[in-house]
Amino acid sequence: MSARSGARSEERLPAATPATMPAAFNAGPGQFELRQVAVPRPAPDEALVRVRASGICGSDKHEFQRERPPRIAGHEFAGTIAGFGSACAAAGGLRQGDAVVVAPLVGCGACPACRRGEFADCEGDRGVRGTIGYSRPGAFAAYAAVPVRNLLPMSPALSFEEASVVEPAAVGLHAASRAGLQGQRCLVVGAGAIGLLVAQAATVRGAAEVWVADTDPRHLEVAASLGLRPLQVGRDAAPAGELDVAFECVGGNDAPLATAVDALHKYGVLVLVGSGHPGGLSTRTVVSRHLTVHGSTGTAMAELREAQELVAAGRIRVQPLISGVFPVGQITEAFAASLSAQKVIVEP
Repeated sequence: MSARSGARSEERLPAATPATMPAAFNAGPGQFELRQVAVPRPAPDEALVRVRASGICGSDKHEFQRERPPRIAGHEFAGTIAGFGSACAAAGGLRQGDAVVVAPLVGCGACPACRRGEFADCEGDRGVRGTIGYSRPGAFAAYAAVPVRNLLPMSPALSFEEASVVEPAAVGLHAASRAGLQGQRCLVVGAGAIGLLVAQAATVRGAAEVWVADTDPRHLEVAASLGLRPLQVGRDAAPAGELDVAFECVGGNDAPLATAVDALHKYGVLVLVGSGHPGGLSTRTVVSRHLTVHGSTGTAMAELREAQELVAAGRIRVQPLISGVFPVGQITEAFAASLSAQKVIVEP
């Protein structure tokens, strides 16, 4: 049985916890509306997190440009613990008021993968598995209920805005770990937030050179400021058949995938972070050029911890990616701004 179906009479919430909160719901393509809804009640194994900063993900940008059933989205976030469910006596050393970073993928908590903190690979109860901001209410609201096992104490070296980018930084680390990068020459296609986090993670993992390809010169200026080699598609000559590893971080379009594949030499490695390419990947090309292809999605708690350490140490820089901060009441404007930005943050 899911912990969320258990009794909630022994929640440990401050008396000052409000009964309702503002939350943003999608209300049509590119449109959101603020509604007053009940503050979520944490299940026995959950904490109630007061959201302090939540990033707009690239997947959010793609999804909400079309009609979707209304929900509270937001899965990249940090906040403070407002209280606990009834079964969280120890709560992993966490206390009310502690600042935390949230891992949005929710597993059963009992299978071997979950015990390792690899919630994306959960093999347990399908009724429990899900993602905060998708199958469960997310962080474009004042509060969110989160399993305690999904909480990481936030580094005091980070602001809440920076901490909200730790989870996508961990996604970048996970992608960079799909290929051996020590001494390798790499191309990252897509200079959005995930692309630049993958590129920085590749440097951390020992890549000798990292190019970043994009069509937007403004995004490439940020890439250059991070010490990466910018390559403007359509203007600059792209490496052809020269590089060891290529990461496709765009998705939904065949051109970025072709750019990534064309850059690889025979026996090169292609890592797909983006997906949904209409024309797909030519298996003839993969076979004839002896390419190795890896998919990459999600992250694990160990990578979330490492990502936070790297961000706090300045080895992965997230502040240059943040181009705007909006209150949740202006979330429609925030989404409009995010379409041409690398990372926009929403705050309650």
